[in-house]
Amino acid sequence: MHLPVFNVQFPAISFLVVEQIVSVATFDIPYVEVDSIFGEESLPSDDQIFEDSTGRENLVEALDILGYNSRFLSRVMGSVYIIMLITIVALALIVVLIPCRSTCQVMLKFHDKLKGYFLWNFVIRLIFEACLELSISVIINLHFTHDIKASSTWIEAFDYVLAIFMAVCLVSMPVFILVFYCRNFERLEDSEFAQKYGSVYEGLVIKRSALFYPFFFIIRRATLALTALKNENFVWLQIALQIYLTLAQAVYLLHFKPFDNSLVQKLEVYNEICSLFLLACVLCFTDLIPSLLIR
Repeated sequence: MHLPVFNVQFPAISFLVVEQIVSVATFDIPYVEVDSIFGEESLPSDDQIFEDSTGRENLVEALDILGYNSRFLSRVMGSVYIIMLITIVALALIVVLIPCRSTCQVMLKFHDKLKGYFLWNFVIRLIFEACLELSISVIINLHFTHDIKASSTWIEAFDYVLAIFMAVCLVSMPVFILVFYCRNFERLEDSEFAQKYGSVYEGLVIKRSALFYPFFFIIRRATLALTALKNENFVWLQIALQIYLTLAQAVYLLHFKPFDNSLVQKLEVYNEICSLFLLACVLCFTDLIPSLLIR
């Protein structure tokens, strides 16, 4: 769905189709308008995506179609932004209420429920599932973090801080997966450990090679965001990297078979094969085909 961010001259009709798909298959489910909660005047009003958009008109148009029409997370992340706010408040409550655990049984139960829900499966799953959208939004926002002191609203300043924090989380997540889960490999089948940290390897076979899947899941999406936004004029690099990464994922899936459900395993392989065909089709809209009419 994010192929339009590549610097490729897709037909106008394809952008129309993608726009309709995005409007239905959006990550903003359940749909929540952030301005309906905080008020339109509280949200950042500057929709500038790049400090200098010269030569990036096609990328700006593609980002706008995909819903990235602002550099602020509060403008583009929708429901995910609200979920992140709720998560931050819940984590803060968990810390604040630690001294209150001994005051009464009700407070103890409430604190235990908060810990059981948010520590840590919920947080890990949130970053894991929204890593592509977060990567694109964070990369765009980080260019403007020097404006944090000039923020006109608290949400605007919070957006900059949140973007920096999420950048740290996205960078550290692949390392965390490899180091933490490999060090605790013997505990992966423990129900208490799985209840707290099991979202990463849920549905996977309990073996070390299976831990490569969530690691590579984040790496692929971060690579797509980086190459699309940082190397927008190197379309061959964008396409070649995605082809090689998709091939690597397909080989990994076929050789190691990380999923414990055979149907899911086959669907993942099918998904990678379809991605390869789509990436091959993308080549037809590059300078490899000199005639615009044929494209």
